[in-house]
Amino acid sequence: MFALAVFAVLLCLLVLFPLRFLTIRQTPIPADAIIVLGGDVGDRTKRALELVKQGYCDRILLTGQGKLALVTNWFNEADVSLDCLHLELEAGSTYENAKFSEPVIRKWGSTNVLLVTSDFHSRRTLSVFQRRMPGINFVSVPSTSSKGGEHDVAFAMRFELIKLCGYWVVYKIPPWPLKNHSNYRVRD
Repeated sequence: MFALAVFAVLLCLLVLFPLRFLTIRQTPIPADAIIVLGGDVGDRTKRALELVKQGYCDRILLTGQGKLALVTNWFNEADVSLDCLHLELEAGSTYENAKFSEPVIRKWGSTNVLLVTSDFHSRRTLSVFQRRMPGINFVSVPSTSSKGGEHDVAFAMRFELIKLCGYWVVYKIPPWPLKNHSNYRVRD
């Protein structure tokens, strides 16, 4: 009954204020790493390169599947060395992005990490990464979506609500980020 009530509230929020509800946009801070989630790599990679050029970080982990040839071109156009790019190409979901990024982020000793994804995907991304990697401060700095026009973005936002609920049920990851996440851990 509680889950149904929460689902109804989420649905109302999505219908009334979809992008406002789904987007978590925080102020960037100097960081040890930038994680860019694959998928819509265009807007996301360009956002990460902006952050590098602004001096927030010089190490990017691109996780998941994307068009790597285009990524290389954008680095060259932005005059950013490919040496700062690290790839994780196995992930096929947001949960796997976090799972497969964790060993790299831990190996680097990162404590502050900027998360770059699409704006409508930022709520779930932040929630998953916080719960997957306790002790690391994640800051959501999403790109602005231009994915295929207004109709496609509207569809993606509606589909995101289904994914939020699915992650809550399957992975026990609720759709709200943690204030203090150092003691929470998602188990495989």
